[in-house]
Amino acid sequence: MFRLAALNGHDDSLVSFCETYKVDSVAEADMEEAIRVLQTAVSKGHAEGKTKMGLCFRDGFGVKQDCREGVQLLSDAVSSGSKYATVLLGLCHLREEGVEKDSAEALRLFRREMELA
Repeated sequence: MFRLAALNGHDDSLVSFCETYKVDSVAEADMEEAIRVLQTAVSKGHAEGKTKMGLCFRDGFGVKQDCREGVQLLSDAVSSGSKYATVLLGLCHLREEGVEKDSAEALRLFRREMELA
């Protein structure tokens, strides 16, 4: 159902379709399709698509690992209003993943997420 809606351009279905894949059971061809669908969501400015694609780059899931690209996508997702990306970006600053360690920025992001909640 999500696949059909995603293929017909329903933006929220683009991300929901990708969520149907389980990390431990994704066939390579399915992962390639999931990445293509996520890239479509990112190109349409979908905040959760940016968040999930950022995680893929940060963790090297389905794409070559690139923490800086992951952080950039997470930052874009924060600007688009994703609360989840706000926490993830804060963790990147805290753990020095794709950015220099910056505890003050991490704290600012965590506080921002609390205000959005």
